[in-house]
Amino acid sequence: MPPDAGAVPAETPLSLAFHRCIDGLVYGYALAGIRQGRPCWRRTDRPLILSWTEQAGWVVSDEAGTILSRPWDVEKAAQGALPPEGIWVSRKGDKSYVYVLHHDPAG
Repeated sequence: MPPDAGAVPAETPLSLAFHRCIDGLVYGYALAGIRQGRPCWRRTDRPLILSWTEQAGWVVSDEAGTILSRPWDVEKAAQGALPPEGIWVSRKGDKSYVYVLHHDPAG
């Protein structure tokens, strides 16, 4: 689902970074607009999106909508207007990784 038209709140980070714990690899995400009334970000090197879903809260998904990553320690009911910083886990096939999400307001 493409992002909606609409203004992004001024306090929204322009970019986010997922730091993979096992090897320090960093994946960047750039602000991509609004989806379901909240900001969303696209990964800078692949067609993945970090966005809010009614079913699961903040998630990273592919173009087909398959959830690939989600926060580990923050349940949907406790998630706020932005994706929670801290530990996220991913799953792709038989591989899983632990990441730390950082908001990077400097862009």
